[in-house]
Amino acid sequence: MTKYEAPAAVLHIGFWSRMRERGSEMSERMRIAFRRNPLGALGLFLIVSLMLMAVFAPQIATHDPYEINVAERLQAPSAKHLFGTDATGRDVFSRVVHGSRISLRVAVMVIAIAGTIGAVVGAAAGYLGGLASEILMRITDVVLAFPTLVLALAVNAALGPGLESAMLAISLVWWTGYARMIRGQVLAAKNELYVEAARAIGASTWRVVVRHILPNCISPTIVQATLDAGYVVLTTAGLSFIGLGAQPPTPEWGFMVSSGRKFMLDQWWWPTFPGVFITLTVIGFNMLGDFLRDLLDPRLRGIGA
Repeated sequence: MTKYEAPAAVLHIGFWSRMRERGSEMSERMRIAFRRNPLGALGLFLIVSLMLMAVFAPQIATHDPYEINVAERLQAPSAKHLFGTDATGRDVFSRVVHGSRISLRVAVMVIAIAGTIGAVVGAAAGYLGGLASEILMRITDVVLAFPTLVLALAVNAALGPGLESAMLAISLVWWTGYARMIRGQVLAAKNELYVEAARAIGASTWRVVVRHILPNCISPTIVQATLDAGYVVLTTAGLSFIGLGAQPPTPEWGFMVSSGRKFMLDQWWWPTFPGVFITLTVIGFNMLGDFLRDLLDPRLRGIGA
């Protein structure tokens, strides 16, 4: 072994040793988190199942979700139509399966947009302080002064009905929670020694915030985003229910519940199954968020070991 190969081999062995240690540490933390919060396993199962259903929707669906067959309208659940059919003969099971794609896409887009806006506002307010912080946080307080759903309704109505309008409306009223949370994290981190050291060597404000402060906000942001995802799905379904969200023939869960509510007594399956999936999705994201809080919170590391 040459003098150059030896250090490389040592570094290679050290890298894999650290990876094994981190993997072992994460496994232990997951074991502790699952023991402290057994429902987290159920939440993880529900959300993973939802994701798999969304990814493999074309393979899971038994019919074309948009195909109209008046001859089979309002049929009860059977081997051919697992969740029955709606008033135009469309297969409810296939529409529910494809609706999972829409719900997850909305959740991801809203969280991404709201999280980005909140991160920019919160980081600027926390790091700059002074007048800039006051102005940004007062704007945040004004948005927070309105009930989230009412403000989303107003924005959605102004933008016009449609799923994209609903996503944008929810995003524009959802960023405030991230702004306040990240501002608090930035205020706590900006006077730490590693931040002072970065400033001392001449790092720019942008580099200090992006490379040294914001990474420490990832854990609480992930937990908050997971908890919010369920409420985003619920809010989107609510907007679709009153006609401001998804428009026909989109297989969105809230729109399906709205379309079938008049048939609830006789053809119960039409609004019931989409409603059940909305409920399971919200419950799953809440349970998963609680589990991630236990897993990522540094104050809970090592408890029960």
